[in-house]
Amino acid sequence: MGVNISTQAVNQSGWTVKSKLDLAYIGTLGDKKSATKVGVAGYSAMDEIKVNMADSSAFSGSLGVEFKKDNKTFEVGYSLYSSKHETENRGTMSFKYNF
Repeated sequence: MGVNISTQAVNQSGWTVKSKLDLAYIGTLGDKKSATKVGVAGYSAMDEIKVNMADSSAFSGSLGVEFKKDNKTFEVGYSLYSSKHETENRGTMSFKYNF
């Protein structure tokens, strides 16, 4: 479940400015754990590897702004993904020139 808020405006010098905010809650359905049994042919020894494949919930959010005029575009953004066992922060900057 999420929400997206964005705006767009054109200033007096002709630059289009777009801003956006995305927020999301991510719930997990189904199996979240995995188990794998490992053995070698001809031997009776077995081992089992158990791992958590996903957390039961996570939060994701991003914030960004874009500046565009004629064939030039500049973008700056930040995003966050966070759950019980993992957190990811990401900052981005980009420049695009179309010809």
